[in-house]
This record gives sequence, C-alpha cells and structure tokens, in this order.
Amino acid sequence: MSGVRRDELDAWVKSLTWTDADLEYNSPQRREVAARLSATTLVEWEVDQIFPNEEQRDRMIEYAKTRVLEKILGKSIESNPKQWNFNGLWDPLSDTSFCGWVRRLTQSICKANARRVLHGRAVNDSSLASDEDGYNPAYDDASSVSLTGRAAPAGPFEHVPELVVPRPVGPARDRLLADLTDHDADWCVGEAYRLGYWHRTMERLSGPREQCALLLAPIPNTAEDELVRMVPATMAECARRYAPTQMSGRKVDVRALDAAVRRYARDYGVFRWDVWCVLGTAAARLACA
Repeated sequence: MSGVRRDELDAWVKSLTWTDADLEYNSPQRREVAARLSATTLVEWEVDQIFPNEEQRDRMIEYAKTRVLEKILGKSIESNPKQWNFNGLWDPLSDTSFCGWVRRLTQSICKANARRVLHGRAVNDSSLASDEDGYNPAYDDASSVSLTGRAAPAGPFEHVPELVVPRPVGPARDRLLADLTDHDADWCVGEAYRLGYWHRTMERLSGPREQCALLLAPIPNTAEDELVRMVPATMAECARRYAPTQMSGRKVDVRALDAAVRRYARDYGVFRWDVWCVLGTAAARLACA
C-alpha cells in the first residue's frame, strides 16, 4: 500500500467525530472504518514483508486481517473473545496514526502466532524483524527443531502457545533471584516488569509463581547443545554464550554474550530485544519441561 494511500486513510480516520454511541463496540462507524481498511492492501503488504513464502503469506494474511478487524470492531469474527486483551483493541480517540497502529498490530499478530497458524512449517529468519511487542519463539529455520522438542508442548506453553519469556542474564538475574528469596513471587514479578523483563503474553499465566519459574528457573547444566538446537541455526553462537547464564551456580561474564547478540542484530537487521526473547523463551521451555 503506497504512502499516499496510507496518508489518505489516516486523514479520513482522523477527520471522524466520535460520539459515545460511535465508540461502542461494533458501532456503525467502527464498521465503516473496518470496511475502509478491508478495501486497502495495508495488512497484505505488512504480511508480505514477513513471509516471502506464498503459501505461508496467504494463510497469515487471512489470519491476521481477521484479527485486526476484530480489534477495530471490538467484536469477535473468528477468535475467542475470552482470550482477548481488551487494552489492545483500537481506541478511536488515540492520537496514534491509524495506519501505523494497523502495521504494528499486523506484525505482532503474525509473529506471535506463526507456529500455531502454520502448523510448524519452517519460517524464514527474516521474520524476526521489527516487533514492538516482542518476538515469538516460532521462528525456527529448516535446520532447527521444534522449540518444544516434543510432539506436543507442555505446561505453560500448552496453556499459552504464543508465550514469550525475556529471561534476565547477569546482575539482573542475580538481583531477581535475590528478590525472590528475600521477598516473594509477587514482589519479584513487579521488579521484573519494572526492569523490562516482561512480555504481555506472560499476563495469561496462572500467577506470579509460574511467571517467576519461567523467568528464573535454571536450565540443566548439560543443556547447552539442546538450547542451540532450539533456536535458528544462525543464532547458534548467541545460544552457546547464553546457555551458561541460565544454569545454576554458574557465574558468567555476559559481555561476550551481549557482543554476540549485538552482532546478530546488526548482521540480520533485527532488534536485540527480538534475539533476547528467542533465547529466553527457548530457555524457559527447557527449564519448565
């Protein structure tokens, strides 16, 4: 979708006046906005940037567009509204660019649901790029294995298939472990959130104890090779340097790990946050298997 078309759609949405009735979910005005978006190729264009494979792209366009429209309407079309984060629905009174919101939401939906929607097919490493909400562990390439290593996921990953866990390393990990010992899980979760070791999908877990376990439970001391197999092959160096930071009783200088993550992010054009989330989610699966 061209920048001119985006500007036109943004300008039209911004020109609308919203009464209390218009703001109601599934109101005629919300439906009109959804219809205008459906007539564009904005969602299709964003999905195309993430999934160069035509079969994957077509399936994800169908999935993502429906979810974007649901968030505009505030009404279920296909998904289960009991699983919705209602804070993520479109706010017509927001000053944020409507097209910018649609683009970011489309990227987030694709990356958070790729493995489940595509039933485990390989996803190109380019799919790592640009996700403001964090990265979903789905992005294996053809030479890597399922992140679960099993026929079906277990525990929290069965309850929340799109779960993302940005686990801390180094002093931050030590600090949160001390908080858990000196205080309790509620306190520890609050500190993890404040320090930035958090992803919105963790809110759907059973509570602070489970959240802390995913963030801090150690992986087996012999699990380095398994962790490497659980991430894209291009990320092997990062995974080997990361694994010791998640083991019990290991004191590791994280500077080499940080440098490896920076190099990977630079070389593959992704955010460092994305890389940390891939590593952390893989480690969480190992720790809680």
